[in-house]
Amino acid sequence: MSNSGFTSKPKYIICDYAASRNGKSGTALKVMDILSGIKSPLTQVTHGKNINSDRYEEYDFNGVKITVFSQGDPGPKSYQLPDLKAAVASGADVIICASRSSGDTVNNIYKIAKNYEKIWYRNFYADNWTQQFGDFLNENYRFLLVLLR
Repeated sequence: MSNSGFTSKPKYIICDYAASRNGKSGTALKVMDILSGIKSPLTQVTHGKNINSDRYEEYDFNGVKITVFSQGDPGPKSYQLPDLKAAVASGADVIICASRSSGDTVNNIYKIAKNYEKIWYRNFYADNWTQQFGDFLNENYRFLLVLLR
């Protein structure tokens, strides 16, 4: 509790972690497609010229700001760090992103999103992704509470 008597609203970063070429970006792109089918993004940045290019999108659902980005690879040509910094600077309540399972991308998340509760899950963009995503949501019901309040 802060000195003013108010508690700060919890913030979450939901990280799809896996090794290279395991569908992390595809999953984040799928989440953006689902969200944009409900509501147009406030911000949309495409990092490339084809339909599968990595993207960064911001949404507002009844005052809950959700940011999703698909670049989860490390390196000097990666947008992971700038996208992560932009998401945190925007004041996102929920960040959904791709991440490798170790190394720079994980370190960036702990360093930049230090005031966010981290929720790590294994990639669900697979044959049984619907069941895996359902299990993920059941295990992380607090995420649902944030979105539904």
